Amino acid sequence: MTAKEIFFDFIGFLLLLLFIAQAGLLILSHDYRYFVWFSNHAALIIGLAILYRSSLWITAEVAIGFVPEMVWITDFVYHIFTGKFLTGVTAYLAVLSPLQYAIALQHLLVIPLALLCLWFMGADGNGMMVAFVHGVLLWLSGYVLIPEANINCSYKSCITLLDHPAYILFWPFIALLVIFMSYGLLLLVCRKKIRENNLHTNSH
Repeated sequence: MTAKEIFFDFIGFLLLLLFIAQAGLLILSHDYRYFVWFSNHAALIIGLAILYRSSLWITAEVAIGFVPEMVWITDFVYHIFTGKFLTGVTAYLAVLSPLQYAIALQHLLVIPLALLCLWFMGADGNGMMVAFVHGVLLWLSGYVLIPEANINCSYKSCITLLDHPAYILFWPFIALLVIFMSYGLLLLVCRKKIRENNLHTNSH
């Protein structure tokens, strides 16, 4: 087993442990609907995808979660250094218990670690379709099945800047645009990296 394989296995199992911790907390609180939040099940999907070396699923999940998670991370770091919120998306952390707060910090790891693995594996050209299907399911679960919980920010913006009466109408289009742009960036960066690696290997 190569060092890269060991690295992938370590990251995969780490993400599964993060999901188990999150799942345990949700089960203890008897609020199973929050499993539908992307950030609460992404670690499971990405962890398994890494263990099975499925760049298809990693590409799809990163395309969905890259922008939202980067917004979360930016707001979190900004609040640490300034005491203020840049977007307000992490303001909810103030009302969490220490355990809930600690588990919520998975936001800092899941997508960055997935990106790191994708950097070595390469993005999959078919990931957009999987991302689209998963995105539609996220929209249906949040917008149709569980409206009162604002799952995946479907009914009300989690970012104060986008808080608008018409948000509920344009949210699906914004989400699709974000996924498409993230996917295009992944193909551009990660596929270029794969080509560079191949050229380097062939030159030796």
